[in-house]
Amino acid sequence: MNGLPNRMKPEIQRLVLILAIMASLPHTLHLPWKLNLFFIVLAIWRYISLSKSRLSPGRVSLGLLTLLGVFMVYSEHQTLMGREAGVSLLTIMLTLKLMELRKPRDIYVVCFMSYFVVVTQFLFSESFLLTLYLLCTIIGITTLLLEINRHEPSRQFSEPLKTTLTISLQAIPIAAILFLLFPRISQPLWSLDLGQGSGLTGLDDRVSPGSISRLIQSPDIAFRATFSGPLPPPEKRYWRGLVIWDTNGMDWFNQSRLTPRKRSPQLTSVGNSYDYEIQLEAHFKKWLFSLDLPAQAPPGAGMTSDFQLITSRNVEHPRRYHLRSHTRYLTQRPDQLAVQRALVIPDNVTERQADPRPHHRDVPRDQGP
Repeated sequence: MNGLPNRMKPEIQRLVLILAIMASLPHTLHLPWKLNLFFIVLAIWRYISLSKSRLSPGRVSLGLLTLLGVFMVYSEHQTLMGREAGVSLLTIMLTLKLMELRKPRDIYVVCFMSYFVVVTQFLFSESFLLTLYLLCTIIGITTLLLEINRHEPSRQFSEPLKTTLTISLQAIPIAAILFLLFPRISQPLWSLDLGQGSGLTGLDDRVSPGSISRLIQSPDIAFRATFSGPLPPPEKRYWRGLVIWDTNGMDWFNQSRLTPRKRSPQLTSVGNSYDYEIQLEAHFKKWLFSLDLPAQAPPGAGMTSDFQLITSRNVEHPRRYHLRSHTRYLTQRPDQLAVQRALVIPDNVTERQADPRPHHRDVPRDQGP
C-alpha cells in the first residue's frame, strides 16, 4: 500500500459507493421489502454524509445499525444460514461497511465484498442481460482498484479503464482453458442444496419414484405450524400441499395449470375446527400448505376445486399466514370432468398395475410358497 494517499478523495468514495450499490442492486428483487428499505436508507445516508461529514455515524451508531441489520435478517428468514438469509446478510454487511469508509483499507474490503456479492447474483438468475450488467460492474470495480494503487492519480479515468479491459481480454484464453480442462460436476454449483430440489424443501411439480424417500431423509424445515388451541390428534395431522392428478405410468404431474376458483369449494364440518398459523419457508412453488382441509384461502392466495391453496407468484421468501381447518368434513361430489381426469390411465400401464385389488398367484404345493 505504499503510495496510497493518506486521505481519500471524495470522488473516489462516491465511486466506491456507486459500484457497491451496482453490485447489490439486482438483489433488491429477491430481498424482503424491509431489508430493501434498510439498504436504501443506509445508501442515501452514506451519500449525504460524503458531503456533510458531521452526519457520518460513529462507532456506537454503527454497532447499533449492525445489530439492527442482523436482527432484521433473522426475523425475515428465521435463520442466518442458507441462500436467501446468507445473501441478505452479505448485502446488509456490505452496506454497513460503506458507512465506515474512512481509510484506503476500507476500499479494499468493500471492493472484495462487492466481487462476492456479484457472484451471488447467479444463485438466482443466469440471464444474459444480468451477466452483461454484472460484467460491467466487475470492470468498474477492477478499474477502481487499479486507480487507488497508482502513485499519482490518473489524468483521465479512461487510463485505468483501458488497462482493465486489456487485462480482461488477456484473461479470456485462460478462462476458456480452465472451462475446458477443469473437472466439472453434472449441475451448476449454485443449484446444489439450495432448497429447490424435490428432496429438500418439498415436492416438485413432478414426482417420480425415489423423490419421496429423498424428501424424508432431508432435515430441512418445510414450515412451522403454531396452533392457538389444542393440537389435532396425530392421525388427523395430514397436511395438504400439491395435489397431483396425471401420470404417464412412471411420473406424476399436472397437465393442466392450477387455477384458483373465485369461490372456495363447499365444505361442511362434522367435527372440531382448528385455528393455527403457518410460517412457510421459501420453496419456489406456488402452493401453500394447510391442515386438511382448509376452510378458506388466506389473503393473497386462492383455493382450487381440490382444496389446494395457490398463490399468484412463487414463494421465494418465508411467508406467514393464518388458517382455519376442519379435520372431519363433508365435501360436494366432484364434477364429471374431475372424475374422468382421475380415471385416465396411460397406455403403458398394465391391467395388473391399474387394479388396486391384491393379486394372488397359485403355486403347486411341491414348489413351496
